[in-house]
Amino acid sequence: MSPSSTDTLQTLLGELGQHGERVVLAQIGQDTREELRYRALDSESAQLASGLARRGLAAGDRVILLASNSPEWLIACVALLRAGLVPVPVDSQMGGADLEHIIRDCGAVWVFTTTLGAQRLAELAISAHEHVVLLDEPGEGAEFWKDLCVDADISAPAVSPEDTAVIFYTSGTSGFPKGVPLTHANIVSNLTALLSLELVHSEDRVLLPLPLHHVYPFVVGTFTPLLLGMTIIVPSSLVGQHFFAALREGQPSILLGVPRLYEALLAAIEQRFEAKGRVVAAIFRGLLAVATKLRRGLNLDAGRPLFWVVRRGVGPRLRLLISGGSMLDAEVAVRLDALGFRLAAGYGLTETSPILTFCSPEMRGEGHVGRALPGVDLRIAEPEQQYEHGEVQARGPNIFAGYLNLPDKTAEAFTADGWFRTGDLGFFDGSGFLRLSGRASSMIVMPGGENVDPENIEQRLEQSDAIREIGILERDGQLAAVVVPGVELVRGRDATEIEKTVRSELTALSRELASYQRLSDVAVDQSPLPRTRLGKLRRKELAARYEELIAADGQGPEPGLASRTSLAPLDRELLEERIAASVWDWLGERFEGQYITPDTHVMLDLGVDSLEWLNLTLEIRNRIGIDLTDEAVGRIETVRDLLQEAIGSSEAGELTGDVISLLRDPDSLISDKERNWLEPRGLRSSALDAIAAAAARVFMRLCFRFRASGVANLPSEGPFLIAPNHLSALDPIAVGAAIGSSRFKETYWGGWVGILYKGRISSAFSHAMRILPVEPRSGPISNLALAAVVLSRGHSLVWFPEGERAVGGELLRFRPGLGLLML
Repeated sequence: MSPSSTDTLQTLLGELGQHGERVVLAQIGQDTREELRYRALDSESAQLASGLARRGLAAGDRVILLASNSPEWLIACVALLRAGLVPVPVDSQMGGADLEHIIRDCGAVWVFTTTLGAQRLAELAISAHEHVVLLDEPGEGAEFWKDLCVDADISAPAVSPEDTAVIFYTSGTSGFPKGVPLTHANIVSNLTALLSLELVHSEDRVLLPLPLHHVYPFVVGTFTPLLLGMTIIVPSSLVGQHFFAALREGQPSILLGVPRLYEALLAAIEQRFEAKGRVVAAIFRGLLAVATKLRRGLNLDAGRPLFWVVRRGVGPRLRLLISGGSMLDAEVAVRLDALGFRLAAGYGLTETSPILTFCSPEMRGEGHVGRALPGVDLRIAEPEQQYEHGEVQARGPNIFAGYLNLPDKTAEAFTADGWFRTGDLGFFDGSGFLRLSGRASSMIVMPGGENVDPENIEQRLEQSDAIREIGILERDGQLAAVVVPGVELVRGRDATEIEKTVRSELTALSRELASYQRLSDVAVDQSPLPRTRLGKLRRKELAARYEELIAADGQGPEPGLASRTSLAPLDRELLEERIAASVWDWLGERFEGQYITPDTHVMLDLGVDSLEWLNLTLEIRNRIGIDLTDEAVGRIETVRDLLQEAIGSSEAGELTGDVISLLRDPDSLISDKERNWLEPRGLRSSALDAIAAAAARVFMRLCFRFRASGVANLPSEGPFLIAPNHLSALDPIAVGAAIGSSRFKETYWGGWVGILYKGRISSAFSHAMRILPVEPRSGPISNLALAAVVLSRGHSLVWFPEGERAVGGELLRFRPGLGLLML
């Protein structure tokens, strides 16, 4: 669909149904896949929008979206816009003080969130004033989103292009987040300009490993694909295993990322060749150097044929990498281009909806961010005395009108003649491309009047393998830095040796810098630097981190687990995984005298050698119920590695002999809620059993002339286990028709919670029909324990060993654990 200047997101989203059964969103993990289709998005968002209108929500009301990426998040967001409401997407990992500020600032009285988010809201003093709606599962004290859905018979009040469409809160680098209201006209104008570039088309599949509460993935990664009918692929969480699973299984043609993602992707490619030995690594580096020179000097794309196997290994259909959020390092861009990847990049801010300039693959060059989008005007202000270049200023239909409830900040953000002040410094080169030279707000002015751009120096120093991250700040008129050492530097060295090596490396690198750009002091820290979710350094928190490290002066932090709020966003995301959180908490108990962060080295800091690993793996077996293989242990260096391997082992369903012992007493492993599912259900349910069994038998015989053989071989009484293949949604009905009514009433069934426990009606039906809630993402014990209780009580069980229904007629890999139920 092609937007016009009179369109709003409300009118555009009303046309989603035209894409029919095409997949709009696929959420992919290592062994999981959940799909949402356009027809379902259209109908369910319309029903939810009607339900919200029926509950009295009026056009313009603000509603918080506090959840990670999911199909339900998308349905809720689309429903809010169709109802004329204003979604306020918020980082699910945001700290309590910032979250409380946002809820008060925007005036929201409804919050769409998850069970975990509801628990956090309950801890806030203002939580009693919020109407909480759960997106992931029904729960106490809150409504489930599906229970709000009604027939789409209520027409939402029409909104105008000038009305607020969505409010984003800038994660910022200091102070409380600022509210940025964007109108329908702001966003639609940016969408129109992006679509006019004709860079993507309806058959593309875009991988979006970014949180949707940011304007860049919201507009570019979500609503641009929605208008074209594209498929959006999101990892089930923003951790490495799930990203690579989505890259592999989702078959994307476009990857939408931020610079740090592409840096990690390039590092992973290079490390793969380094691991193959010196000869292979040398050949790779040589070919990459040749391809780079040919590309730079003669504009010959030698990387396309030379490295096609490499690109195929990353993503067989991947044709385009799009970067945004911050500027991509020129050297990273050059190396990716030399490998044959096609690169595009956008520059802009939350306040600009978000794109101001775009650099397409045809605008290939180093260090620029392209030209202004159609409809956007840019100018460079006269440079102030302390700066070499002037500020980039913008004007156009995509520019916001001002910050929420902050008139003074709004006045500061615009010039007297109405141009928006980006705060970025830059200039136009001879080809008309915009080149950025720094950010005025982060520029450091030295006592001698020299200007220091910390970002530029950071990028140059991070080229060293000894420096994983560096953040530069001003202290007492001198430059200081917090340095996170490289992984290879940490291995096998103590803290004193690490700091000595870092200082020596910085001294050598500083010879290439001007004297006023050199560091006077360094604090070494193994925790990641504080950053926003899109990778920008939080300068205020960096200064506080430096002062803490200097004040500690070797004393070290208090023993215990690092607070989750102090962790990097990806580490907080990692700990949202149940298995990772369980291992993390166990580590805090097991090494109670140690200060533990995700970067804590298991051997050097915790003293775990090969013999101690034997004890640890046994304890993890007994405590968590997963088995770490020798290969997994060999890959573990840091606590973060351990958490990731634990997730991988749980998703692979690794089980151990200790689980057999645990399942000897399965009743002790289930919760009171699960125990209630097994209570006797009375005469009414017995009658329902007879009716269900008869209905299944009649249905299968009339529709499919169904006949069952070998039924006589089933025991007439006592427990038995049926493990059928699962190729059709009719499989449970066929089994029910085969076993007969007498056995039917004593049989329990395994059923996926994603279908059978999504609402009150389906939950009540599942309870009545003795369907056990099976969650594939849970650890193996939690799923097997309930099944073991059923068998121990003398009931029979139907359990699909593949764990999900196969699509396409081919059997899936059997999940381990079924045989343990019979021991």
